[in-house]
Amino acid sequence: MKKDIMPFFKEAYSDDLNSIAWDFFEKAEDKTILKKALRWSERSLEISPNNHYFLDTYANLFYKLGKKSKAIATEKKAIKILKELNDVEKIAEYEQVLQKMKSGVKTWE
Repeated sequence: MKKDIMPFFKEAYSDDLNSIAWDFFEKAEDKTILKKALRWSERSLEISPNNHYFLDTYANLFYKLGKKSKAIATEKKAIKILKELNDVEKIAEYEQVLQKMKSGVKTWE
């Protein structure tokens, strides 16, 4: 029985990590705190590597930390997954984020 519920707990754990990392992305400016959030985001991706929400969070944290090329590459991965899912609305949203990253505009305002 325990093995049957483990995937649920892993998914819930990764969702929580991503949610907290996103909150820190939106509100924090301190690089030390943002680096911790990046590690939480990375952990969520270790559990769910093809989750476009988690990839978007990871990309935005990279971007806010000044790692523009990593941010762009990661956001492109998220868009690729969305294209496979044919989620046109989310694709447009993430492509706007990608354009901001390429232009050097803040994605968090």
